Order: sequence, then C-alpha cells, then structure tokens
Amino acid sequence: MNSRSLLFLALVAAILVGGCGPQSSDTPHLSGDLQTIAADRGLTPDDLVAAAKTYMPTGKHDEYYMFASGGHSGQVLVLGIPSMRLLKVIAAYTPEPWQGWGYSNETRAVLSAANPKGAKLDWGDTHHPALSETGGNYDGQFLFINDKANARVAVIDLRDFETKQIVKNPLLLSDHGGTFVTPNTDYVIEGSQYGMPWMGTYAPLSEYKEKYRGAITFWKFDREKGRIDKNKSFALELPPYWQDLADAGKKVSDGWVFLNTFNTEMATGGVEDGNPPFEAGASQRDMDYLNVINLRKAEALYKEGKTEKINGFDVIPLATLVEEGVLFFVPEPKSPHGIDHLRLREDHRRNQQQAVRRNRLLRGPDFGVRRRPRGTGRSRPGAAAHAVRSGRLCVYEPVSGIDRCPLDAGWRVDRKAPQRTMDADRQGLDPL
Repeated sequence: MNSRSLLFLALVAAILVGGCGPQSSDTPHLSGDLQTIAADRGLTPDDLVAAAKTYMPTGKHDEYYMFASGGHSGQVLVLGIPSMRLLKVIAAYTPEPWQGWGYSNETRAVLSAANPKGAKLDWGDTHHPALSETGGNYDGQFLFINDKANARVAVIDLRDFETKQIVKNPLLLSDHGGTFVTPNTDYVIEGSQYGMPWMGTYAPLSEYKEKYRGAITFWKFDREKGRIDKNKSFALELPPYWQDLADAGKKVSDGWVFLNTFNTEMATGGVEDGNPPFEAGASQRDMDYLNVINLRKAEALYKEGKTEKINGFDVIPLATLVEEGVLFFVPEPKSPHGIDHLRLREDHRRNQQQAVRRNRLLRGPDFGVRRRPRGTGRSRPGAAAHAVRSGRLCVYEPVSGIDRCPLDAGWRVDRKAPQRTMDADRQGLDPL
C-alpha cells in the first residue's frame, strides 16, 4: 500500500472518528462511508486531497486575492486563493446596472472624464492589472488596469475596491504594455502596442517608417491623493516597432525600465502587392529588441523642458533619447510576450551569480543581465557595458527611417572602448 493510499485511509478514519463524537444539533452528521461516496463519484485519493486544499468553509477568508483582467467585459475580477471563488467584480470601463456603476452622477463623471473628444466610450478591454508597490514589494493600496482597445488607464482604490479615476492617453488609440509601476509607484507605465501616427491621424502605409510611431507613457501618481497627475506626466517617442509588456527595475537596476518589442521588421502585410503575409512578415527575424530605458535621465529631460507638445502632452523626441543616452536596444528572441524583473532576496544572490556564470551572461554596472555575443572569446565586461551605455548599440533615424541595429548590419562599440565589429546575423547571441 503506497503512502497516498495510507493518507487517504487516515483521512477517512479521522472523519469517521470525528463523526462518532459528541455533536451539536447544528453540526451535520456524517452519514455513509466516505470511501463509498468517493467510489460512487469516481474520486481518487488525489481528488480528495485537492478538494481539501482548496475548500474554504463559510466564514473563513482566503489567504490571497487574485486580481484578474476581465478582457472585453472591461472589468476586473477578484478571486480568492485557494478557493478560487469569485469574490467581486470591480467595475472599471463598462457601466453595470446591478452595482450602479455608470448610473450615478459620481461614477458617470469618472467614466466620461476619459472619453475621447466627440465620442462616448462605455466599453473596454482590460488586460494587465498591477498592484501598487513600496520598495519594490506589493503594498495592496491601489490597483491599476489598462484598457487595451482604447489606450486608457484606471486607478482602483483597494480600501473599497472601487475605480476612482480613468485617464485617456492623448497620443494613442490602443495600448498593451500597461499597467506596470515603478518600485515606489511614483509612475504608472503605459506602453503602446501597434505603431500608428500620433493621435490616430491618417498616414498611408507607404510612409510607415516616417509617419508611424510607438510610445511609452509615464503617468505620475500622487499616492496621497490616490490619483494620476496628468500635468506631471510625460511620454517617450519610440520607433514604429510594436511594443509589448514592460517592467521597472528594482534594487541595483532601480531607475531603469524594460519594454519588449516585436515586429521589428516593420511589416505591414499586403500579400496582394507581393509582400509576405502579415504574420510571416512580422516573424522573419530570429530576434526582436528589448527597449531599455533610463527613466531617471528621461525624467530629468522632461523637467528641463526638452520635450515637444503633441496634443497638449509632453513627449521626449526619439532623437533626443538617443543623443542623451536614454534609450537602448538589447536583442531578445522574436515575438516576446512579457518581461519580469525580480526583486531578489540577499540570500539568493550567490545562486544568482552562479546562474549568471553558468549561462555566460554579462552583468553591466548600470542595469540587469545581458547576453555575451557568441564567438567573441573571453567576456569583456568593460567593452560590452560601454557599448550599451554609449547609445550606439542600436540607432533608429526618425527622418530617414533607417534601422541601424545589430540584426541588420552589426554594431560597433564606442571609440573610447576596445573596437569590435560584429555581424549579429551570422554569429548570433547565446540563449539564456
């Protein structure tokens, strides 16, 4: 008899013994043999153990809450763990008469504040909820959720689980890389998804490289007021690659932000014109880019006024980001979906360092972990780090639309560092 069967019999015995003792009139009497019930229902010992692990009696609370996006419902779902019971539906972007959301003056005002000019939005597509953080750890005070379809961000106060504010991005029609927060929730991050002309104005696809752009927005959050301060928020202009998910650095990489991209091919479809099918065109390269952003430098540029006003919103131009050493690209496997940055405990640092050595990675002085190029012999941390810091790892020229990146023509480090030219298409990069 194996250990699982013994556990099962012990569980049955405990229940039967408990059923034989004194019981109040309010306590249901255990009738029948638990083994017979399990046999009748086709339940195994594993089934009964799983049920015991997730069962939460009436009057007891789950240990954790899970906040899940509701997709096209436009809402947020709150689930208990381990019971997985639906505890609450938090109304965000869609009116709901059963809980009065969007039907009172107060809630109508929250919804209408994020309407585009001349339009009314009463639906949304929620995707990526994020809890507020203090010191890089969840503090459970606020929840943020994006509306992917309409480029909006909602602020939910977890003292009463109600939406307090919705803001509309003045630059974009849709987003994807939201919502994520910096370690002390100073900023809520919202990244675009598809390249588009600013504010959704029209431009033909033949002018895609010149007229289409991506963006990442840093919404300033006032924790005391529990609201986003639009007047202290700003955005960065990005190339028309498509943006995916983001995360903020923590501890040694605090002050940096990481954002996936895909479709660095800048494919626009058009099989009728002899172009590759859209999906194939957007997957031709083995590598796309990880945007690495120096948020502290970007914030300084914003405060110095080195921005342009686009639809009344402060935007740091792409050329300025490159010149000032704010934006860098690191190759990553194509079509990524997600970037996470862990806040490691001190007792994990030795294991982390061993893993870095095993995977042949370079840890730069400024941020995160980078791959070492294959075929270059011994690691040269100084050269690699300097190449990234110099801003010449990858350059996009916004006027000509020329993409000067390692996936096309290789790169060369700054003159102050040891010279090295690499054809990344030929030599590739070591996988993690």
